[in-house]
Amino acid sequence: MNAAAVPVTSHATVWSIARYVAWRNLKLLMRSPALLVPALLLPLFFFIAFNGALSSLTNLPGFGSKDYSAFQFVFALMQSAGFTGAMGGFAMSEDFESGFMDRLMTTASARAAIILGYVIAMLGRFVIAAIVLTPVAYAFGMRFHGNALQIVGLYGLAAVLNVIATLWATGVAMHVRSFAAAPGMFLPIFLLFFLAPVFLPLNELTGWLHSVAVVNPFTRFLEAGRGFLSGENTDVLWAFGAGAGLVVLTGLWALKGVRSASRG
Repeated sequence: MNAAAVPVTSHATVWSIARYVAWRNLKLLMRSPALLVPALLLPLFFFIAFNGALSSLTNLPGFGSKDYSAFQFVFALMQSAGFTGAMGGFAMSEDFESGFMDRLMTTASARAAIILGYVIAMLGRFVIAAIVLTPVAYAFGMRFHGNALQIVGLYGLAAVLNVIATLWATGVAMHVRSFAAAPGMFLPIFLLFFLAPVFLPLNELTGWLHSVAVVNPFTRFLEAGRGFLSGENTDVLWAFGAGAGLVVLTGLWALKGVRSASRG
């Protein structure tokens, strides 16, 4: 579809605008599947590398799990969810650079619906990434030990993280409105991931890393996700509570970005 033609009017509904933005982004993915590479390459690389090199860590007395593949898969899944969300900000920055976003914001009265469209699109991209990532992890020894509801909880938690990352990244893109925003979209998410119990359980971390990991909200996502996969309910309320709070905060940030872009 020609980016110059923006098929929304001042009377378009929130849903019609969001649906158009989401569909346009998903069509771009179909034309350029390489757009999914960042959400798959790093998580797969870390999963395969860590799974092979560090699997003996399960022999530590306090590790609590003998399935290191499952332990690392949760991190890879969450990482994929976060990186996919961050790509929403990159996609929006490209739309600002091309002039498409300016035309869209001029013709769309419900501008907040633009953010919703990117959220839907990045959720769709994450579903595709998860469909690729899961069987690869299974081939390398990962196994589901939880029941069906717990597995739904695992992927649901990853979807919440994807929404948070998308709202953060699109908020940054709306404020800066160019690719100069790229570090602000990606680095905070990357740092949160690696200041969490990535290689070891939280109780095995020491020093300043343990202190940071305790207050890092991403730690709750990992702990709950690993609990779901192992068949236990660990930090579930904390994880979904932190997720809900972060959705609200990043949603407000994204809406503030919409107002900033409208003034700009």
